Amino acid sequence: MVAGVLSFMTGAVFVRRTLRSSWPLVDLRTFRDRNFTVGCVLSFVLGIGLFGSVYLMPVFLVYVRGHSAFEVGMIIGHRRRAVRHRADRGRARSAL
Repeated sequence: MVAGVLSFMTGAVFVRRTLRSSWPLVDLRTFRDRNFTVGCVLSFVLGIGLFGSVYLMPVFLVYVRGHSAFEVGMIIGHRRRAVRHRADRGRARSAL
């Protein structure tokens, strides 16, 4: 609880000082541009998806599905090979 309040307060101070500074560390005014803001939000969502597939999927397979570490490695490895195979097929078609 204390960490949350402290984080919120320091974040508010950071935003206030950034908006008032003539040479801000991070120019938050760039978020006024709709294209930039949408791009940042979509990048954040993509990052969550990548985090889920790289970290949370193996955790789910171990704790919920009960697979061993070797089985998780085999599942993730097969998935990676399937994605790579599809990407290679797509490049081969575009070269024709």
